[in-house]
Amino acid sequence: MNVLMVVQRRWPLILLIALNLGAALFVGVDLNRRLRAPAAPQGAAEPSPAPVPTMIPPPTALVYPTALPTPVPPTPTAPPRPAGLPETLVAADRFTFEPDYYAAEVQAFLEARGSVLAQATFPLGAGEDTFAHALVGHCIRYSLNPKVLLALIEVESGLVRGGAAGETQWALGYRDAKWQGLELQLQWAAYTLADGFRQAGAKETPLLTDGTLAPIPGEADAATQSILRLLSYTADAERFAVLRSDGPGSFVAAYQELFGEDPRLPLGDSWEPARRPFLQMPFLGAALVTSYFDHEYPTFRSNGTILPYSGERGYQSYDGHDGWDYALAAGTPVQAAAAGRVAFAGFLDTLCATPAGLVVLDHGGGYRTLYWHLQTIAAPEGTAVAAGETIGTVGSTGCSTGPHLHLSVEFLGRDTDPYGWCGSLDVPDDPWAAHPAGTKSLWLWQGFPSPCPLPAAAVVVDDQDPRFAPSPALWYEAPVGHAGHAFWSPSAANAHVSTHRAVWRPELPATGYYFLYAYVPWYDTGRPDTTQARYQVRHASGETAVTVDQAHNTGLWVPLGEFYFNANDKEYVYLDEVTGEENRTVWFDAVVWVKK
Repeated sequence: MNVLMVVQRRWPLILLIALNLGAALFVGVDLNRRLRAPAAPQGAAEPSPAPVPTMIPPPTALVYPTALPTPVPPTPTAPPRPAGLPETLVAADRFTFEPDYYAAEVQAFLEARGSVLAQATFPLGAGEDTFAHALVGHCIRYSLNPKVLLALIEVESGLVRGGAAGETQWALGYRDAKWQGLELQLQWAAYTLADGFRQAGAKETPLLTDGTLAPIPGEADAATQSILRLLSYTADAERFAVLRSDGPGSFVAAYQELFGEDPRLPLGDSWEPARRPFLQMPFLGAALVTSYFDHEYPTFRSNGTILPYSGERGYQSYDGHDGWDYALAAGTPVQAAAAGRVAFAGFLDTLCATPAGLVVLDHGGGYRTLYWHLQTIAAPEGTAVAAGETIGTVGSTGCSTGPHLHLSVEFLGRDTDPYGWCGSLDVPDDPWAAHPAGTKSLWLWQGFPSPCPLPAAAVVVDDQDPRFAPSPALWYEAPVGHAGHAFWSPSAANAHVSTHRAVWRPELPATGYYFLYAYVPWYDTGRPDTTQARYQVRHASGETAVTVDQAHNTGLWVPLGEFYFNANDKEYVYLDEVTGEENRTVWFDAVVWVKK
């Protein structure tokens, strides 16, 4: 009763409070509506945010800007790696190498599992090639372990443990019409893995098949990043998470199930570089070097210069080259550089005008030598060969533009330079040895010691040394050679026109036998180098003439021989420009004495 009386007496006040509360609620709802973009219809694209009024009457305690900034779409970022997934899918050494696993071993493995791949063949020239043989050839070519590709085929198509012939068209799961077919899928995968490995960290993050960025962890090593990049081309986000895990359906699980090995475990520390040189030249006589091993880098890509083992940058030759090219006549016998087992022999489809003739020798200890562009093959696969035994003949097959021998050397599947690494003042350290896909290069030529790095007791007389005495003449100079400088002169056909002469006089610490080397720079002077540089070596037993083919030894320390020297200044090396040729370059650079 009392409450009713209060309401009757004060109803005007109560009505005013209710109206104010209603107005406040309306303003709040309207403000929320204005600040929020209208919802998009289901299935429609998200519209731009609604414009915001210049002034909105806010509560007194809050301060709003006069206008809200235009929303900026967020930059896409790769999703974070889910917890518990392995950082490594395959150990770096296991990615590039598997000992004693070649075509015969792969074929037996596939047959034992009833794989359709055991019967698969490809057209090759006028004949055909088997899947196992082509797989091993491409894996050696691109520095890959064949087991890695087999595990990838298994997770993508299941063909390693069964399958039907009609299912091989997309064996690696990459559904691009130009790469349809078993051989093309194999070539695409091998190149993609090798390129991803050698360019790890320098390539853009790929998209998955659903358009999202592939979650490739930056802390993963180059081998794991390479596999993840390949898988990104074949999977959406949900399947990619499975493939990169170590659970059922993953690459790691497939590898373990196929081979009974955990791919994440390294091969072990028993693989050490050669302790002594073991190679000999794979041909008789001399040959012009037309391309060098590029230490920056042998990665299928060019960077504008090449860096041979001397550490002196050049612009000639093949940028990005992974071996040594020797100009030889077609049909010249090619010899085994060392004793070994024939790991591969035959022709390989490299998507060039003709299949490439290739022989690969396994020398044990993780070393292989590769002999490319052969015209004929003379060494049956699986047989043992002796050093110096003929294994084929020089040709111009594959991507070659003229007859030559391309020689590559691999250690644990990785390209290495058999001339080692000398370095220079500008580039003292080997970039390839520090590269994730690289390895240390050692001098592997037997028969004479490496002139670099020079032994501590070696005596060097450079063309800038006071013990080097050039004749007073107009000399040409080049910013190359030992210590970054060398003299040169046009050749002279006759002695009576000779004006350029030089003498190197060593200060030897002791009497005894010394190996003697002369350095021949690699530089384009606009004329060919001489093939008949006539050095005169004055030693304890008299004088010996040594003719050096500088044209076929550019960028190299050339051995002049082994001589007995007394520890005095009466012995020397002499050279002039008289070669019997005209318009050739004669180089005058460093000479080194190395105590036996």
